[in-house]
Amino acid sequence: RKRLELKGYRFLTYNDSELIAVWVSDRMKEGLTMEQALTRSIEEIDGVFTFMISRADKIGFAKDRFAMKPLVVINENGEISAATEEQSVRRICDDEGVSIINYDGPSLHGIWGVGNRRAAA
Repeated sequence: RKRLELKGYRFLTYNDSELIAVWVSDRMKEGLTMEQALTRSIEEIDGVFTFMISRADKIGFAKDRFAMKPLVVINENGEISAATEEQSVRRICDDEGVSIINYDGPSLHGIWGVGNRRAAA
């Protein structure tokens, strides 16, 4: 937070989500791609986290090196639902036959392209 404040960023809250959003935005303004910013977040952001970011054409995620916070994803018929708890994605899709991907390992990141659809995280 202090490094970003020294660059002129002002924060409205003490929320980690705001900090991560500003951090990723700053890295991408410096010329990093979304994937590079996600990779660097694992190396540079201190603490435990799982977060998702989106652009109009893709959604990305990153998990810290300790893997304390889960990420559960349903990818069915080209539609992706993600949350930090399985029960949350089950509320969206109650089909028991749908495969659930549990990204439970440390230092993970990834990007899903959405083609001609729009992404929202």
